[in-house]
Amino acid sequence: GRRWSAAEIRLKSDADLQKLWAVLLRERNMLASVKLLHERRKTTMPHPERARMTRKSMAMIKVVLGER
Repeated sequence: GRRWSAAEIRLKSDADLQKLWAVLLRERNMLASVKLLHERRKTTMPHPERARMTRKSMAMIKVVLGER
């Protein structure tokens, strides 16, 4: 999908943010594994922008938590 905006993250409770962080962490790790697999096979990874959106969402959670 798309990355999470700061406005959306601000509406979440701390428990929800913890769950969202865990989901994003699993997604980031899965995408890193897929990227490594494609690098080894010398093929292109489909939708490489997903990794960037995941990193940006995680960074936005850190920003919002810093505001609290």
